[in-house]
Amino acid sequence: MKDFIVRYDNDIIAYIIVFFVLLYVTLWILGILSIPIYKYLILPITDKISHAYHSMSSNTKRILSIVWQLPKSIFIIILFSLLLSFYTNYVNSPSAESYINHSLAYRIVNNHILNPILSTDTVKSMPVFINNSIKKATEDFTPANKDDSEYSNYWKITAIKYFNGMTLDEAVKSNSDIDNMAKNIVSTGKDEKEKAYLLYEWISRNIQYDKDKVEMIEKNSSHVNSGSIVTYSEGKGVCFDYSCLYVSMCRAVGLKVRFVTGMGYNGTEWGDHAWNQVYNPDEDRWINVDTTFGNSGVNYFDNSNFSINHKYEVVQGEW
Repeated sequence: MKDFIVRYDNDIIAYIIVFFVLLYVTLWILGILSIPIYKYLILPITDKISHAYHSMSSNTKRILSIVWQLPKSIFIIILFSLLLSFYTNYVNSPSAESYINHSLAYRIVNNHILNPILSTDTVKSMPVFINNSIKKATEDFTPANKDDSEYSNYWKITAIKYFNGMTLDEAVKSNSDIDNMAKNIVSTGKDEKEKAYLLYEWISRNIQYDKDKVEMIEKNSSHVNSGSIVTYSEGKGVCFDYSCLYVSMCRAVGLKVRFVTGMGYNGTEWGDHAWNQVYNPDEDRWINVDTTFGNSGVNYFDNSNFSINHKYEVVQGEW
């Protein structure tokens, strides 16, 4: 065997043959070693278990059968929950999502098992802007953070003043339809945080992510309509549009809100991104809100893991 390897030292076919030969020999040895284990350990134990089981009463057998099937049932529930989670993440159907979320089992599995595991992967369908698709107001660079911060050497552009030829103030302008809808959405809210969440939930569920618009913006952003009014009217938009609409709706119901830009990670790459912050007076703090990533089905309202896929935030406007 050694001579064979030396002779064909640079031949990949030889390595493949040696690999399978060694694998076969290893499995054969393991098979030989497992014979006494099976004969003197596993077989006697299974015989005793089988004998004990047949001597039990019918009620005890039923209970054991239930216990035996429990792991299988849990696995099936998790599997179906995973399939439903992928459906709600990648098919924007608010009515179906609402129906699915009525299942207590699904909510438990989704909140405690799937979301922590998939919290990053589920936003892979959300493109982030590359190649300066978000137009900056100036090419001047300023330090991103204080000197003692983690990213003290990172530099970025100060502000996004224009997007597709419009200012931020123009983009967040509202109308009576948006204002009335916002007031109706928060009518059941008990406090400002709940009202802010209800607006987040409505936008995340009812505004579709416009992937075609992403492509158009990256080709020529000067001929693409953006902002709250067009987003509400068409029911679709990109991160800038989601964030503008959230600002408009918060303003309509008297919530203090910010428009934030920075870098977002969609599971494969970092790129320009926009989101919001809303003020909670009861806790005297600003809450991070990302209605765009929220459209994926994962909660991005006051998410404790928000900083994992958001960084270098800059507050571009506050109302």
